[in-house]
Amino acid sequence: MVAHFRPRNFRGIFTVWVGLLLSCTSPAGGEFLTWSQVDYVYADDLGRFQQIWTDAETRTVRIAMLGDSQETAPGGGGAVYVPRLNFEFYQRYQNSPETPIAIASNFGGGSPPGKYLLRGTSFGDATRLNSNQILPSINVRSHSTQDGLVNITGDSLGQIAILQHDADSVASGAQLAGGTYFNTDGIVRAEIFAATNASSGEIQYQALPKDGSNISYFVPATTQGTSSLGLESAAFEVKSHITEPLDFNGKSYMQLEVFGTDDNKRTDILGFRYMNETYPHGVVVHSFAAGGYRTNSFLNNHAAAGPMLDAYGDWDAIWIHTGVNDAYKGAGKTAAQYKNDVEELIHLIRSPDWLNDITMKIIVSPEVYRANGSATQDQEFDQYAGALKQIAAADANVLVLNSRRLTEDLGWGVGGNPGQFLFDIEHYNDFGARALAAAEIQALVNHPEPTTSVIMIGFVLTMMTRRTR
Repeated sequence: MVAHFRPRNFRGIFTVWVGLLLSCTSPAGGEFLTWSQVDYVYADDLGRFQQIWTDAETRTVRIAMLGDSQETAPGGGGAVYVPRLNFEFYQRYQNSPETPIAIASNFGGGSPPGKYLLRGTSFGDATRLNSNQILPSINVRSHSTQDGLVNITGDSLGQIAILQHDADSVASGAQLAGGTYFNTDGIVRAEIFAATNASSGEIQYQALPKDGSNISYFVPATTQGTSSLGLESAAFEVKSHITEPLDFNGKSYMQLEVFGTDDNKRTDILGFRYMNETYPHGVVVHSFAAGGYRTNSFLNNHAAAGPMLDAYGDWDAIWIHTGVNDAYKGAGKTAAQYKNDVEELIHLIRSPDWLNDITMKIIVSPEVYRANGSATQDQEFDQYAGALKQIAAADANVLVLNSRRLTEDLGWGVGGNPGQFLFDIEHYNDFGARALAAAEIQALVNHPEPTTSVIMIGFVLTMMTRRTR
C-alpha cells in the first residue's frame, strides 16, 4: 500500500511517523498487529469505498451484514443495534429508501419487536427449501391461495407486513419511534421474492392500506396483481416480482399481503421489501445473522444460500461482523484460523455459486471487547484486527473497520467501564448498541485517515455518545 499523507504542520508529521512505526511493528510473541496498531479504517484504496457513500446521495445503496447474535433483529441481540445502523444512515441522507426484508414470522407486536420500518405476521406451510439454501434470520413459508376451504394449505390468509414509515414497532431502546424515515409521498412499490419448485404456483399480492400502525387483514384492498415469473421449474432459482405502484387511498400506512395463485400448488415466498421510487437515495443495512455464529458457520450452514443473497441484491458491499464467538466459543480460534475463515467466506461470497463478482466490496469488522476471556483467548482476539488488515493489504476491495479500537476509545474495553455498554460479558445493552452504531457509521462514512489522532477520534465519539443518552 502506498500511503498518501498530507501533513500540514509538525504535529501532523509526527503523527505520520508514529503511525508508520506502529504499522510496521508486530506484537511481541504474536503473528499479527494488535487492534491498537491497526487504523480505525483501513483499505488499500479508501476511495473505492468512499464512492459508495457518495453514490448514496442519488441512489439506493444496499449493505448486507453477516453476523452473530449481536446482529440478529428483530428477535435477537441486534434489536437495537441494527435499527440504529439504519438510523445513522438516515441522519446523513435524510431518507431511508427501502425497508429490510419482511420475513414470514410474527414480529413487531411486542416480543420480538419490529424490524426497521416493518411489522409483520404470516400464515402458510413450512417451506420446501433446504435449510442450507436459506440465509440466517430469514423465515420462509409456502403459500397457496386464500381459498382455505379447498386449497392445499387450508389457509385463507397469506404473509403480511405493514410499512411503518415512523419505525413505530422497533425496540424502544433504539429511541426511534416518532420520526418519518421513509417518505410515503410519491411512488412506493414492493419487491416480492420467491423460489422455483417442480410444483409451484405464482405470486399474488394485494395492498391493504389503513390508518394506524397495527396489522389488519380485514380492510379494503386497493392495488392487486399476479406474477408471471415461471416459478414452476425443477432448476432452483430465486426470482422477484416488482409490484405496481401501491395505492395508499389516503391512508397513513401501507400493508401488503402476499400469497399463492393455485389451490393445488404451493408458492415458496421468501419475503418482500418496500421501495421508494420517488426518493431512492440513502443507505439500507440488511442483517443476516444468527445467535452463536462464528465466521465459518456461514460456510457450514448456508453454503447453498447464494441464490437468495444474490436475488436480494444488487449489493454495494457485504459487511462481515464476526469475531467474538470465533475467539471465545470453546477453546477459541487463533487469529490465523480466524483470518483463514474470513478469507474462505469472502471467496464463497464472490464465487459463481453466490454473487459471481470477484470485485465485490467487503467490509470486515473485528468485534468489540468481551469480558472474562482466558489470557490465551484475549491474546488471540487482540490480533483479529491485524489478521483482517493482512487480508485488506492484499485485496483492494476489502476494508477493515476496526470496531474494537473505536469502542476502546469510548471506554468500552480494557481499563474502561464495559459495564456501561454491556448487559452481560459480551452483549450490548441499549446504550452500547446506539454508541457502537454511531461510532461505526461515523468512521465508515468519514474514513478517518491513518494520521488522525486517537485523542481527536475519542473526543468526537464521546460527544456523539453523550448526545444519545
